[in-house]
Amino acid sequence: VTQNEELLPQAWLFRQIAFLCFAVKIQFTAPMPLNAIMVAAWRPEGPREWTPGRMFALLALTAVTAVTAVAFSKQVGVVAALTGSLFTMSTAVLFPAAIDLCLVCRYEDRALLSAQNLLHLLVLIFGVIIAVAGTYLSVLDLIQ
Repeated sequence: VTQNEELLPQAWLFRQIAFLCFAVKIQFTAPMPLNAIMVAAWRPEGPREWTPGRMFALLALTAVTAVTAVAFSKQVGVVAALTGSLFTMSTAVLFPAAIDLCLVCRYEDRALLSAQNLLHLLVLIFGVIIAVAGTYLSVLDLIQ
């Protein structure tokens, strides 16, 4: 499917519109998980949450996203599949399950590998398998 849209000359305008919408979508969805990751990995010091280092990381992510979108603008479907398998699985499946598991283990005094956490662990395993498989297939499609 993704190779066919590149061969259609009348699809150029729609491909450019899809590229623009996709670039805007990524810019709106990336800061949410980025902020959660930054706070967890790089604690804010002082009253400012967005320090110059964090702003630089956000600008670097924006630049990488923009360069990737421009480089693969002819293959919008492949890039959409790649980010869908990567970002959607992380924000919709992996992060909520991992955060809930961490909170349950911390505040309910449960062991990580207990029977009560089996559902959380199964969701995490499923999410990782689907994210890895989807990313692998998207990269294969991107290379070809």
